[in-house]
Amino acid sequence: MGVFRNENAAALPFRDTQQQGKCSCSGVERMGVHRAIVGFHQDDEGHWVADLECGHTRHVRHDPPWQTREWVVTPEGRAEWIGKSFECLKCGEVTAK
Repeated sequence: MGVFRNENAAALPFRDTQQQGKCSCSGVERMGVHRAIVGFHQDDEGHWVADLECGHTRHVRHDPPWQTREWVVTPEGRAEWIGKSFECLKCGEVTAK
C-alpha cells in the first residue's frame, strides 16, 4: 500500500463551505463540508484514498467515464492536491428528517 502524507498538515488552511444533497443509496441527508487534504493512502484493493484534516477519508478513484481524476494516478498529481479542499461527507452527515 502506498502512503503520501504532508507532515505540516495542521498548518494547512481549509474552506468551510457546505453543499447540501441527499444520498440516494442510504436516504441520509449530507451537507458536504470542505476540508484540506493532508495525505493519501491506498486501500486493500489498491484504490487511492484522500486523508482529510478532520481525520476522515474519501476515495479519490480515477475510474473513467464515471470519475475522471487523472491526477490521482501519479505521485506528482497527488502532491499538487495536498492542502486543497475536498468535500468530507462524514463531517456534514445529518440524519434524514
